[in-house]
Amino acid sequence: MNRRLLLALKYNLLIIAVLWIFYFTGLISLGEARGFTIGALIGGVLAYLFLRLLGSKFRS
Repeated sequence: MNRRLLLALKYNLLIIAVLWIFYFTGLISLGEARGFTIGALIGGVLAYLFLRLLGSKFRS
């Protein structure tokens, strides 16, 4: 397998894992359905920013 493809696959799995963690953290901390959605949204944005930062560190 191509090394770049493997790295991209690993990144995608990491993104999914982090998003799910933030999603469930939002559910636990906020409880209700509306709070769950808001928590998941905020968590998703935080996860995205974190992974962008992580990606830029690896590229340089």
